[in-house]
Amino acid sequence: MKSILPLFILLLLRLAAIGQGRMEHIVIDWPGEYNWKIVKQKHDENTQTSMIIPGNDSISNPSIIGSLTVYRGAKFSTLENIISNYKTRLDSGSTLTLLERSLKIKYPWVIFKVETPPTTKYPEPESDLYYVVQGRFGVYENFVGIKAATLSDEFVKKWTAVFMTSQITTE
Repeated sequence: MKSILPLFILLLLRLAAIGQGRMEHIVIDWPGEYNWKIVKQKHDENTQTSMIIPGNDSISNPSIIGSLTVYRGAKFSTLENIISNYKTRLDSGSTLTLLERSLKIKYPWVIFKVETPPTTKYPEPESDLYYVVQGRFGVYENFVGIKAATLSDEFVKKWTAVFMTSQITTE
């Protein structure tokens, strides 16, 4: 019996390590009318990023850009910390507007927009709608961006609906 006990403890420790190695993903149903294509992927130990554009667009002049990034192991203590983090990285002339958030759920999330008019540093405007979710094993940053100084209410409504139907899955 003494020789079985250490084997049983070792088996329990191994199962716990495998259980913690579960993969977590965000699933977003990107609108099919764009016929999306992946134009950039970057993977390292802690970050994974994919950039998508409409299938008929070129990378040099896309009509819209979608980006999905996961920061593995990252954890914000509050959604306010996420917003503060983004605000500190804004270029002059850019504005960040908080649109929606949900705090007391399994996966807290925030939606905000960053609008940047033309500046001397960036002569072409760009505005982005962000959807940031705190998963169990990382932070998911997703956004859509267009070359415009502001985002229309229609754009915000459409893409907010897309992001709100996303799900975090674990396998």
